[in-house]
Amino acid sequence: MVNDYPEPLMVLEGMVTAVHNHVQSGDSVVSSDDLLAWLRPFCSDGSLAVRPRIEVLQILENNFSLRDSDVHLLLLYRTRAVLKDLQVKLARGLSPTTSWSIQRRLIFRPIDWFSHI
Repeated sequence: MVNDYPEPLMVLEGMVTAVHNHVQSGDSVVSSDDLLAWLRPFCSDGSLAVRPRIEVLQILENNFSLRDSDVHLLLLYRTRAVLKDLQVKLARGLSPTTSWSIQRRLIFRPIDWFSHI
């Protein structure tokens, strides 16, 4: 259904905005929790590309208050996207040994940075 549209994220954003407006006006047919529950499996599916999952979480974040676990997912996905982009850039022109050393530092350093969360 969503694939029939040229911009599925725009369709989703329109739907999320409509639910948000209904919730704000007191309508209880669909709640923000319902919407988050329906989209959380998509956002947590590691087999899917990172960018669309980030965009879905950002759409949700812009319209609703996310749970702490969803905020952490958003932070994790954003960090992964940045690291993956950086990994691709660093891998070009580096020897495999040097590349692995840098990748290891990039992967494990954020764990220390975010351990307080």
